Amino acid sequence: MNQLFKNKPLFLFLWIALFALPFLGGVHLFDWDEINFAEGAREMLETGDYLRMSINYLPFWEKPPVFIWLQAASMAVFGVGEYAARFPNAIAGIVTILCLYSFGKKIGNERLGWWIALAYGGSILPAFYFKSGIIDPWFNLFIFLGIAYFYFASMAYKAQKQGLKEAALGGLFLGLAVLTKGPAALLIAGLTVFFFWIIVWRFKVYLSWFQVIIYLLSICIATLSWFGIEMAQNGTWFIETFITYQIRLLSTPDAGHGGFPGYHFVILLIGCFPSSLIFISGYRSTGLQADTGKQFDILMKVLFWVVLILFSLVKTKIVHYSSMCYFPIAWVAGTAIYQWEQNGKPIPKSLKRFIWILGSILAIPVLIFPLVWANRDLIIPTIKDPFAVANMEAELHFTGIEFTVGIFLIGVIALFAFYAKQNKLGNAFQSLFFGVSAFMFIGLIAYIGRVEQISQNAGIEFLKSVKGKDCYVVTHGYKSYAHYFYPELKSSQKPLTDNLDDWKDYALNHKLSKDLYIITKINKTEGLTQYTQLKEIGRKNGFVFYVKPANQ
Repeated sequence: MNQLFKNKPLFLFLWIALFALPFLGGVHLFDWDEINFAEGAREMLETGDYLRMSINYLPFWEKPPVFIWLQAASMAVFGVGEYAARFPNAIAGIVTILCLYSFGKKIGNERLGWWIALAYGGSILPAFYFKSGIIDPWFNLFIFLGIAYFYFASMAYKAQKQGLKEAALGGLFLGLAVLTKGPAALLIAGLTVFFFWIIVWRFKVYLSWFQVIIYLLSICIATLSWFGIEMAQNGTWFIETFITYQIRLLSTPDAGHGGFPGYHFVILLIGCFPSSLIFISGYRSTGLQADTGKQFDILMKVLFWVVLILFSLVKTKIVHYSSMCYFPIAWVAGTAIYQWEQNGKPIPKSLKRFIWILGSILAIPVLIFPLVWANRDLIIPTIKDPFAVANMEAELHFTGIEFTVGIFLIGVIALFAFYAKQNKLGNAFQSLFFGVSAFMFIGLIAYIGRVEQISQNAGIEFLKSVKGKDCYVVTHGYKSYAHYFYPELKSSQKPLTDNLDDWKDYALNHKLSKDLYIITKINKTEGLTQYTQLKEIGRKNGFVFYVKPANQ
């Protein structure tokens, strides 16, 4: 075991692999994003068209294809399902941790890389995203690599080397980021480099013009490898619609995802525990001895503020929009720990205090959830949403040991405090990061299925029940992607018109050659009562199910 622990890359690989890979398929995919992307991958396999994405077999212009390709490849290996949809992000987690370790070692030494990797993998939301099926883990990794290799190209230039490989890799990764989620990658990287150029380089350029050309050319080659083919085959419609959609996300609260200006600050503070607190505590004191370390540290801080300010200004507020901040938070937190360790400084008292406070706050919901659920009748009268009330009719069975997940987190913090009191900084932070990682692992096993049972399981189980039937399936009164993915609809079952609302009107007013299944929510049934040919076939936990038989 000691030998394994000394082999840091292998240990980190096994740590994240053991956390990320098991139980990926333990619960259904969550609407919208997880199911949305997985459905795009499923339809790619169904149609054999790997150049253009579709949802419900209609062109899908909201995202470029790289992540969908990864999911489609995973589904080709593991089969269509939750495990395959989430597997690419488990790989992203492993690659991310190893890259952070490698880059920390390159900038400083092995010990620095170790702390940075632990700070990322041992925080709540970064670890959680490794077990998700959303785009952002790969998108963020590609941006980070694009920015990091830009800096490594500068290091090569200062060392009087060509640095062309670094420039080419930086451009390639940034181009892949664009192909993963869109031009926001260029905006984030461009603003970061621009402000770094002003703050650190003082308007000077520490790159050769040849490096700059190679970097930009690599971006163009990567992005045009798909965008160019798309325009050549289908014209500019996709590009124009895609850009219009991106502008709408930036300028309006999309799909009700609004929020207050400090939304992302709160999300990062809580979601990146404990690294967020270490980041704040060590923010001013970080700055490695060598210029390369100092400058990269500043580059990460610039990246943090660019992302935080940019997405605080954006009208649409979604948790993962600020997830690019996970990299600079981990980098600064890991650097702070490294410096405290090297300088023999004790852990700041304020940091120990806030780890206790925030850690206890995070443990409380896990501790009391079974008790609250058992007494939910006291809460239901205060809830105004009929659908939410009906959700609470779900049958949850607790074994009585679920509360120990919260106890475990408190124990982790107590162990951290014990080592910190003895000035054993290494033991303190290692026990904290590995402990939080274990807390996330057992917490997800204990609770994520129950959360899904309350929120969407009844609807998805119904949709799975019509899988394999030659029928039509639609939702009424709410947006979802589950009714495409879980019945695994074929291209012959797509709508008769491109407008989904028109399709519903048509289907309810005309005879169809196949059964039509409708899933709606308990507070959305009013618009369906006028159609006498509809037959209610069930309702559960807030969902109501109808069928319109063929030829009626």
